[in-house]
Amino acid sequence: MLAASGGSVFNYGTPWRGSPLAANDNVSSGVVGITASGNGYLVATAGNHTYAFNAASGNSYVQAGYPTVGVATDSAGGYWTLCQSGAIYSQDSAHYQGGAN
Repeated sequence: MLAASGGSVFNYGTPWRGSPLAANDNVSSGVVGITASGNGYLVATAGNHTYAFNAASGNSYVQAGYPTVGVATDSAGGYWTLCQSGAIYSQDSAHYQGGAN
């Protein structure tokens, strides 16, 4: 999978489940990461929003003073978002492991 900064997702041999752009969501902050999650994937934007497409978790917004720069999933279906400040936010079943801030 590949996510373009404007919100498009290109599947390249994996099932296409959707994209922020196809959902008519404003991703003017830019897509910063995509990660597989179960039978789908999560797409994170610099505007601190994580979109879930056929994933067990996601569709969250983290109120943070810095933009999101990455996203990663855990084996139980949760995920973490990494902010530019070094802060890591745990979502759903993902356990907090600390941060660099």
